[in-house]
Amino acid sequence: MQRTCKQCGKEFTITQSEVRFYKSKHLDLPRRCVDCRKKNKMNSQVKNVSKEENTTEIKPSTTVPNKPSTDQETMEPTIELGKKKPILGIVVGIIAVIILVIVIAVAL
Repeated sequence: MQRTCKQCGKEFTITQSEVRFYKSKHLDLPRRCVDCRKKNKMNSQVKNVSKEENTTEIKPSTTVPNKPSTDQETMEPTIELGKKKPILGIVVGIIAVIILVIVIAVAL
């Protein structure tokens, strides 16, 4: 079966086995030649990779200082929480309010 590629205008052939395959999967017959389909697939994969690179999340990291300070004999890791710092402050504030309410309730 001869078809014309809708992307490049080139004539291409679809074999009977290909027609049976597409019909068995309930798919439309291809409208683009093999070369254009490969180019489109490569372009979509490149776009997907670039999207993945732009959407990577920054994860909290743990760093260890190179030298211990003079007051400490052991090295303790420095934990960077990134975006969790504001949440930690809110949680500490809520706990302080609860403790304050309990102290006032006991005093009455």
